[in-house]
Amino acid sequence: MKAWLLKGYNQPLEPIERNRPQPAPGEILLKVKACGLCYTDIKIIKGEIPPPIVTLPHVLGHEVAGEVVEIGSGVSGIGIGDLGVVYSYLTCHDCPKCLTGRENICQNLRRVGFELDGGFSEYLSIPAYNFCPFSKSLQTQKMAILADAIGTPYHAITRLAQVKAGQDVLIVGAGGLGLHAVQIAKLCGARVMVVDLNPDALVLAKHYGADEVLPAEGAGQAVSELTAGQGADAVIEIVGAPLKP
Repeated sequence: MKAWLLKGYNQPLEPIERNRPQPAPGEILLKVKACGLCYTDIKIIKGEIPPPIVTLPHVLGHEVAGEVVEIGSGVSGIGIGDLGVVYSYLTCHDCPKCLTGRENICQNLRRVGFELDGGFSEYLSIPAYNFCPFSKSLQTQKMAILADAIGTPYHAITRLAQVKAGQDVLIVGAGGLGLHAVQIAKLCGARVMVVDLNPDALVLAKHYGADEVLPAEGAGQAVSELTAGQGADAVIEIVGAPLKP
């Protein structure tokens, strides 16, 4: 099968041929139909996520959607031809974190596209547990980002912040994750305020449902006035970069 390999930091990915994987017991084999390019992949290419997390040579790609083409022994409920996205966190299901519903911080965590090779290849073998099926009427290239660029703000808003109808939510940063966060918070019934340095990003945030869009300059005072001095009930920070002096 074909794959794209990162052999050196700040180098172009190289096309290679490698053996097609075989699904082990409890695993399925996917034919990759789409794989998103996350900014984290750019960081990997730049060498900003070094060993032991990512070790070269490496196949990137953690936003994967694919079609089931082979099924390992012991797998039930999944059929050949099923479409789904890959939940990229491979966990032990046995450590204290997993057993208390926090497998995202599993003590034995490995991830597709990080510690493990990812979806920049024709085929990918994964545990059946990590396959999240979706309807064949949906487009795989749109679904590929579900488990990351959509799953991340969904977890933040619904699980961590537990946003409820009638609350005020402030989203800082209207990039890819931020725009998904706007839509998810609106579906929760919140009033959504968005802050960004980029006027074009604010236009997009308004297009996707933000109630208030605020330039960074004076945003704190604006939020205070909009909430009658109470402030936001939840703040979702999705910039992830230090302030420049």
